[in-house]
Amino acid sequence: MYSKKKDYAVINIDIMGRGDSHPDDQNEKVDDEHFTYSQYCNDIIFILNQVKNENNNNTNLKWFWVGTSMGGLLNMILTDKEKELEKLKIHFSALMYNDVGPLIPSSEINRISQYVTIDTRFKTRQEALEYFEKIYKAHFGPKADSIFYAHRALYGLKFDEESIKDENILPYKVGYDRQGVKHGLLDTTVGGILDLEREVLKEEVGVDQNGVIGMCVSFLEQFKKLKAPLLLYHGKESVLLPQKVVDLMENVYKHDIKLDFKCISWDNTGHVPPLYIEEEFLPIFEWFEKY
Repeated sequence: MYSKKKDYAVINIDIMGRGDSHPDDQNEKVDDEHFTYSQYCNDIIFILNQVKNENNNNTNLKWFWVGTSMGGLLNMILTDKEKELEKLKIHFSALMYNDVGPLIPSSEINRISQYVTIDTRFKTRQEALEYFEKIYKAHFGPKADSIFYAHRALYGLKFDEESIKDENILPYKVGYDRQGVKHGLLDTTVGGILDLEREVLKEEVGVDQNGVIGMCVSFLEQFKKLKAPLLLYHGKESVLLPQKVVDLMENVYKHDIKLDFKCISWDNTGHVPPLYIEEEFLPIFEWFEKY
């Protein structure tokens, strides 16, 4: 679809414990304590440096960031490693966050952590599709597009080769390391815990809000250190990015960061806009090409 965009190179990083990044051999399991946001950011910096080296340390490279969910959080946390990025002369010209902000409701993180530890396996991709539909509707809001679930069943699974040896093992499994990912979800070593209405909105917006969302894991300190224009995608039915947090982000960009901020909200969409159709991709390219 985007073959004409030959001036872009996409670097899609498998964070430890996701995708193909983590060994299945029980003898090679990584300790849960390594599943932290700081470790993820160290790995990202290493990869970005490798990319730079492969391009002959070209200082004219333009860097952009597309961060879906945790990918956006990691970009915020990278502000704590500004010295390392400065040393490599890596600066992001523009950012895109996909349905994520600097405050994540604690109740939703706890809810996600409950089901990521389940050893979920399937006989067929159709079974996986039905499972993903159940999980996503229950936890992330409605999706009008049934293709979304088929997309998840196609790209969100691993084929377990051990099933070839043992007929009792179902061949398809969810593509992440369960316990390690849970440890990463609950990692608050680089963030804090704040009450959205009582501690944040009153201070930032000057309005005393009635408690609705309550306690959140906060990366607000890191968010305020961003130094690039931000395009935000927001699923209107998202439980991980409430409208109050969207309003807060716009306010911080306007009064503190003082750079361009734009939010595009998507109807009938929870967490996250899936980024697999042209109308979802084009605004991202248009945003980046402004900078």
